Amino acid sequence: MSTRPRSNEGQRHPTWELVEILELQKYRFSDMDVSSDPMYVGYVDPDGAWYIMEFNNASGTARYVKGSSGYTTAWTNRAIQSYGYYNEVF
Repeated sequence: MSTRPRSNEGQRHPTWELVEILELQKYRFSDMDVSSDPMYVGYVDPDGAWYIMEFNNASGTARYVKGSSGYTTAWTNRAIQSYGYYNEVF
């Protein structure tokens, strides 16, 4: 879950949105499994942090899980990870 401050009105400040964009730019594509539904795409950064996106075509949703290490194990176990909404994970 994000610990970035929020404005008093509950609105996101454009600067915080830019920070999130820049944070995700450090990740690079690593793996993809599109053989069934849901589909999975994995990303890793140079320090070993990672995230996996789960795309569910049947429900039209995308969910995320992330970690700071252990990507290979996380990818192997991608189908049993606990995925959440982007704003909850990042």
